[in-house]
Amino acid sequence: MLARLAANSYRALDEGAYKKRHGLAGSRSMAAALASPSIIAEIKYASPSMGRIASGDPARAAAAMAGAGARAISVLTQPHLFGGSVENLAAARRAADVPLLMKDIVVDKEQIDAGASAGADCVLLIQAVFDAGHAGNMEELLEHGHKRGLDVLLEVHTAKEMERARQAGADVIGVNSRDLDTLEIDPGLFCRLARGFSGAPLVAESGVKTAGDVRRLRACGADALLVGTSVMSGDIGARVSEMVGAL
Repeated sequence: MLARLAANSYRALDEGAYKKRHGLAGSRSMAAALASPSIIAEIKYASPSMGRIASGDPARAAAAMAGAGARAISVLTQPHLFGGSVENLAAARRAADVPLLMKDIVVDKEQIDAGASAGADCVLLIQAVFDAGHAGNMEELLEHGHKRGLDVLLEVHTAKEMERARQAGADVIGVNSRDLDTLEIDPGLFCRLARGFSGAPLVAESGVKTAGDVRRLRACGADALLVGTSVMSGDIGARVSEMVGAL
């Protein structure tokens, strides 16, 4: 699945999905926003594991999320399997004054440039994509993100990846409890990897469905919880408010 996800990004690049420039600017620090316990709500219309999740206007979703207390918003920009777009990111930027994360399988600088132009404040890089040889030099893309004024959230799934993320100088580290090859979730992974960690803010990703999950992961050291499917599947504002209330 990881190889397929990376291939989808190259396909989207070939199709011109990241060519348009929106002329928007992000100027909010994701790392600074996560200095307080935070919910990162995610605008996500589909996923490889669940297929179609929701439909709707990304601007309305972003406004509802920010209004309900999300300190940051993640926006899927990968068109294949995730139903995302850079246009969704730009719409969210116009609607909400909180840090925005460009969530994609980033393999090329062109994607980062597109995100910066659409008003992203932070870009996601996935350590496993680079370790598996599906993309070039991760440090070069991290540096390019910084040159464009973006924070970089480096996503990990193993202890080895987490140490590499620390050494690479990621502004934020995301621990994805979902294995991107098998798509299976390990509910205890975040707590194991976060034990004894100090450094960049830690984000718990995948499998955060209830207020109880928020409390459990906060107790394990999560500075922020990234919540997508569970908030997109119902009343967005009410679901985000419920998660924020559990911090």
